[in-house]
Amino acid sequence: DTIKRSKVEIVVRKIMYCGKGKDSTMEKDRINILSHLDCYQASVQLVCKSMNKNYWNMFVNSWDFNYNYGRKKIMLTKSYNEYLDSFDFSYLGLSEIEILKSDNNLHTLKQYIDKYKMMVVCTSDGLDTFWHSYVIVGYLENGLWFLDPYYNELNKTPLVEGSLENELKKATFYCFCENDCFDDLDISTLFKSIRSKEVEIKENIRAILKFGQDISQMNILSELFDYDDIYSCTIIRGLKVVTDGRFQMGYLIEQLRKKELRDDERIRNVCDLFYETGNLWSNVRNAVIRIFYNSKYFDRAKKKIELDISNIILKENTIFDIIKSYRAL
Repeated sequence: DTIKRSKVEIVVRKIMYCGKGKDSTMEKDRINILSHLDCYQASVQLVCKSMNKNYWNMFVNSWDFNYNYGRKKIMLTKSYNEYLDSFDFSYLGLSEIEILKSDNNLHTLKQYIDKYKMMVVCTSDGLDTFWHSYVIVGYLENGLWFLDPYYNELNKTPLVEGSLENELKKATFYCFCENDCFDDLDISTLFKSIRSKEVEIKENIRAILKFGQDISQMNILSELFDYDDIYSCTIIRGLKVVTDGRFQMGYLIEQLRKKELRDDERIRNVCDLFYETGNLWSNVRNAVIRIFYNSKYFDRAKKKIELDISNIILKENTIFDIIKSYRAL
C-alpha cells in the first residue's frame, strides 16, 4: 500500500512519544492535565500541539455545572450537539471547518488531508448519549490512518473496509486551519470574562446545592444509576466532566500565570482552590461509584457527599469573590 504521511504527523508522533505532550516550562506542572481531557479535547490538544498552539486556552469556559434538576434521572452532561456547539475556539488561533456530509468519501477526504494534514472525527450513537472522537493523520490506498489520544493509542492504526464504510456514513469530520484574527488570552481577560458571567456562576453554585440535596433525599439506588456498567451511567459521566472542568480551569490559570511571569498570591490562591474543588468533586464521584458496588454504603456515602458538597460551595464562592475583586497590580 502507498502511505501518505505529512510533516505534521511526524511532528505529532514525536510530541506524543517525548513526554506525552508535556510542556517544557521552568516550573513543573502540578497535575497531568492529559488525564482530565475528554476524547474531543484530547483530539484538539493533539492538533494544537502539532500547530504550536496553546491548547489550554480551550479551557476558558470549563468552570460550569450543567445540572438539569427536576428530571427523574440526575443529569450533569450536555448532549453531543450541545457540547460541540459550546466549544470555544476564540483563543486557540484556529478555525474549525466542518466537512460536508456529501464529501464523506475516501477520495475527497484524502484531498482534505493533503490540504489540512489532520482531521478530528466525531462519531455518535445517534441518540446523543455516547460519542467518541479521534484524529486522522494520513491515508493509505484503501483507507485512513488514525490515532486515538483519549485511549493513549499513539501508534497509527489503519481504518479500512467495513470500519471505514461505517464511519463514512455516520461520522462528522473536522479540519483546522490557522486563524490570525483570534483573541489574546491573559489573566486579566480571563477574570474579566468570568466576572461578566456572575449571574450564571451564582446560579451554578445554587444548582450544586440542589444537587447535594437531591442526592441526600434519595432512597433507592435506581434513582442514581441508569446502566449496568457504572462508567456508562449518566451521573458518573457527568461528575467526570464537572471534576475535569475544575482541574482544567486551574491548569489554564497556572499556564497563564507562568506565561506572564506573575507571582501574585491571589492568582495562586484561585489556582489552588480550583485544584481543591477538583479533588472534592472526584471524592463525590468515587463515593457514588462505591455505592454502585456496595449498596450498604448508601447512607454513609450520602453524608460524606453532603459534606464534600458543602466544602465545594464554600470554595467556589471564594473563587468567584477573589476574581470579582481582582485588579492587576
